[in-house]
Amino acid sequence: MKAIALVLAILCLAIPASAHDHHRGDVDIDIDIEVDGEAEVATPSVVPALKALSDVNVNIVGLLGKDFIEPPTVDQAFSALRDGMALGGVGWEVVIRRFGLGGTYLVHFEPDSNDSWWLDWETQPIFASYHILGGVAKIDPFVDAGLGCAGRVYLGPTVISSDRLGISLYPFASAGLALNLDTLRIGTKLSFMPWQGRIPATTIAGYEVGACQLQIFAGVNLGRHQ
Repeated sequence: MKAIALVLAILCLAIPASAHDHHRGDVDIDIDIEVDGEAEVATPSVVPALKALSDVNVNIVGLLGKDFIEPPTVDQAFSALRDGMALGGVGWEVVIRRFGLGGTYLVHFEPDSNDSWWLDWETQPIFASYHILGGVAKIDPFVDAGLGCAGRVYLGPTVISSDRLGISLYPFASAGLALNLDTLRIGTKLSFMPWQGRIPATTIAGYEVGACQLQIFAGVNLGRHQ
């Protein structure tokens, strides 16, 4: 009887221990499956997001711009930009692979008297662009198109007989070439304005804009580079 009792006692101790070990094994297997499952789910969602960000380039540049009646020669362009009458300003563009959105903003202050100034502006507040070789190419030919606004306003206390404000709106299309030298971006573009007109349904005078505008620019290219 003592031998039977001893065997039963050993079995009673062995069964819970075996069950406990078996339970621990199940937990380990479940954890491994969860970890593997998370890795399989996370990989497809994270990698495309990182790749999409790597295809984005941001261009921030300083600009000089000048209007012409017709496309200028190289000598005419340099002479016009040196005479001090060019408009200056800034521009931006966000390029995703080959397609971009951007804007340019140019101004020029001209003194009229000790207390008075004329302010001329010419902006391309929004345009869509296409970069033929991609926005990260070292040699970057591109085209763009959008809507522009140009005008002149008199800043001063003196009463004048002419209009104090003139504004014109116009569509434009451009072609240009830029060089991306690591983070440095330099280039030029020529914009064509097929027609222009004053703001409709107002008494604001129009502002005469040339048939084309030459811009030169230099700035930074933030993003992936070739």
